[in-house]
Amino acid sequence: MIWTITALVAGLTWGFWLGRRFGEEDGRKRGLAEAPLELRERALEGDRCPVCGSAIEDVPASPSGQPLLQWEQAES
Repeated sequence: MIWTITALVAGLTWGFWLGRRFGEEDGRKRGLAEAPLELRERALEGDRCPVCGSAIEDVPASPSGQPLLQWEQAES
């Protein structure tokens, strides 16, 4: 009976440790992959740079038809 309980506790501890280790590794990989996308999304939705806070202003399009963006320093 005591060996069964010991084996059960040891198995649960080992499973918890493995799950936590691989979960943290996977979380780091996902975070590194998603962070640049999140920053870009915030910048495009809010018309402000999430890093420095400067405003994005539209300026006339270039000859190729692509819009140009001009950064202005935010007044604090």
